[in-house]
Amino acid sequence: LEVELPSAGRVSLLHQEEKSRYVAHLLYASPHYRGGLELIEDLVPLHDVPVTLRVPEQIKSVRQIPGDKRLELSVQDGLCRVVVPEFTMHCGVVFEY
Repeated sequence: LEVELPSAGRVSLLHQEEKSRYVAHLLYASPHYRGGLELIEDLVPLHDVPVTLRVPEQIKSVRQIPGDKRLELSVQDGLCRVVVPEFTMHCGVVFEY
């Protein structure tokens, strides 16, 4: 799994074999440090975030949640590529096989 996020971004991958899917969770919030605390004050939307996944299964469709928006999938040399058009703080990218 490869995702282009700013340095404060985080990603995790969940395999839900019983549902025949992988879910990549993308998280981003820009932290501010005050008084020894890490605070999140402003939620900045991210745009056109590329996500690349390589798994042994053949991916049939990809969608973004919440919102159940279908994403255009490109597969080449076993790599599945999509672009998440926009999200604020969190989204899931569901790769169904």
